[in-house]
Amino acid sequence: MLQFIEAIENSGFATWVRESPSLLAYTSILALHAMGLAIVVGLSTAIALRLLGVAPGIPLAPARKFFPLMYIGFWVNALSGLALLAASASGMLANPVFFVKLGFIALGVLTMRLLRNRVFSDTQLQLLGSGAALPASARMLAIASLVCWGGALIAGRLTAYPYLISYYLGI
Repeated sequence: MLQFIEAIENSGFATWVRESPSLLAYTSILALHAMGLAIVVGLSTAIALRLLGVAPGIPLAPARKFFPLMYIGFWVNALSGLALLAASASGMLANPVFFVKLGFIALGVLTMRLLRNRVFSDTQLQLLGSGAALPASARMLAIASLVCWGGALIAGRLTAYPYLISYYLGI
């Protein structure tokens, strides 16, 4: 397995991402990663906050149109993240916080799908349009979404400080 990780990290693409002075390399890939993150986390947060009662005058039904954009943001983030991972695979894969980040992302995507399928289904939106109160499960999914994406953001930032995390957690 170690040879496979080294092969990825020493590939021409990973070397280009990591070492090229071109703005199209690390800088642009990191910018794409941030933009994808902003789209998926920003729209998820806006929807979650609306489900929790922020801006009650804004109707919920039109927010359903944001889900395809969130999936686009996710895939931009995933592909750029894979490029960044290739550039420093051995360091990231040895960092336990990286796996915590991946766990939060997986749970965030699952929560996003549950929101889309349960809260923003055609039947549920018709009920909400008739003035019915939001079910408690919608609020719980909104809170879960905020926790998952917030955890992914924090863990993602902490991956840049593996020695600090090791020092404080003793791992």
